[in-house]
Amino acid sequence: MHRELFGVVAIVIAAGGIAPANAFASPPATTRGVVTYLNWSGTDCIDIRRANQSNPTEVVTEPVCTYTGQWFFPEKRTTGQLYGADPIMGSATEITCNVKVDGVLVASEYAAAGDGHDANCLRVMQ
Repeated sequence: MHRELFGVVAIVIAAGGIAPANAFASPPATTRGVVTYLNWSGTDCIDIRRANQSNPTEVVTEPVCTYTGQWFFPEKRTTGQLYGADPIMGSATEITCNVKVDGVLVASEYAAAGDGHDANCLRVMQ
C-alpha cells in the first residue's frame, strides 16, 4: 500500500500536478525610468517636495537652486514608490513641472504666483 501511494505521489509531482511554492507569488516589480523637469522664474532657488532617495515612500523637502530656473532629475521607481516633484512657489513668479515615465509624459502642471493653482507633479508609481 505504501509503495503504491508513493508511486501515485511521484507521478503527480512528475506530471506537474503540484505547483512549486512560488508559483502563485506576485511577479517581480518592474523598474521604470522617470525624469522630472522643473522650470521657474523670479528667483534662483525654490523648495521642492519629492521622494526621499533612501526611502522612496517618504517625502522630503529640499531646496533647488540654479541661475537658469531649470532643473531635471532622473530616477528609477517601482510600484508603490513616489516619483516626480511638488515645487513650492515661495518667491517664484511661475512654476512648471513635467514628468516622463519610460519616455511618456504622465504629468504636466503650471502655476503662476497668486493664481491659486498648485503645480504638483508628485505621484505614486502604479
